[in-house]
Amino acid sequence: MTHRPLSRSRRLPTVAVLLLLTGIACRAKPGLIRGLVKVDGVPAPGIGVLVETDDSSEETTTGSDGVYEIEVPNGNATVSVAVPDDQYQCVPPRADIRVKQDETTQADFNCARQFAATVTGGYNHTQPGVESVECKRITTAPAMPGATYSMTVEGPIGGTTGSGVIPGQSFTGSLGPDGTARIQVRINKLGTYRNTITVTSQGNVVRSGVLDVPVTGAASSCP
Repeated sequence: MTHRPLSRSRRLPTVAVLLLLTGIACRAKPGLIRGLVKVDGVPAPGIGVLVETDDSSEETTTGSDGVYEIEVPNGNATVSVAVPDDQYQCVPPRADIRVKQDETTQADFNCARQFAATVTGGYNHTQPGVESVECKRITTAPAMPGATYSMTVEGPIGGTTGSGVIPGQSFTGSLGPDGTARIQVRINKLGTYRNTITVTSQGNVVRSGVLDVPVTGAASSCP
């Protein structure tokens, strides 16, 4: 008995199914994401890691050495970590990466405690030749003893500097046991000084910003 070949209309669905299965198999082949999570400069165990792809999300935790590994399908992925204490922020906050089949992609995170940095200022009249002494105080909350700071005077606004302060001059040092630093500078005219404050902990910049500090009131000594 002679068999007739499959018609074109019967062959097309079979080819379509094979192509679909092949495409699914290709997309399903995984790549590996690996990374180290540090908290305050130390590898942190038990930190939750979330990996989101276009089609799904996967979770894992760091091991005793602060390292995590997770296999996900090749393609685009976003990795983020969750530190239990909400006073911490991680750098980067999230990592957008491209996962490739049979390859390892690295995504590390450094997490440090968040804090609010404030600067207060006042002046103390000294003598006619020097109109005032400005006192600055950098305070962190929660306290970060031993963190280093750098303050750059970029002003003044509405005032002039005296021999004690040159625009662009920086002051550096370490915060004390109470998370506070005190700086005293001389100025000729009262006004508002703009200061760039950068505070560093465990080698990572955890706070940086520009603060306008009004020099008002009077202080017998640096507060």
